[in-house]
Amino acid sequence: MRLQIQSLVLLLLVLLTSTAARDLTVLGHIWIPINDVNNPYVIDLANFAVNEDDRLTGVMLQFEKVIKAEYQIEVINYMYHLVLSANNTSISNKYEALVSVNKWDNFRNLTSFRALRD
Repeated sequence: MRLQIQSLVLLLLVLLTSTAARDLTVLGHIWIPINDVNNPYVIDLANFAVNEDDRLTGVMLQFEKVIKAEYQIEVINYMYHLVLSANNTSISNKYEALVSVNKWDNFRNLTSFRALRD
């Protein structure tokens, strides 16, 4: 009888844990808008994205402005989704960048950078 109760308690704990983990995963995919796209931190992230793409591809884009910004909280980092404008000589285009920032050491990683079509 005692073994049955322990097994039942263990099963209940496993079910509760898996449900909580699933709910946290769903919440982790919610993008939270950043209303102030002129915030210095957001501008710094956008500049980082453009400079990192320049370094990786050799294309020399010049950052112009942030059009839209949002973020989501993940387990060990923040993921920033930025829509920005940049130019290559005189032609201005929109780009989408994903920048991951580690919560503990502030390490930044450009996850994605691509041109957007209007």
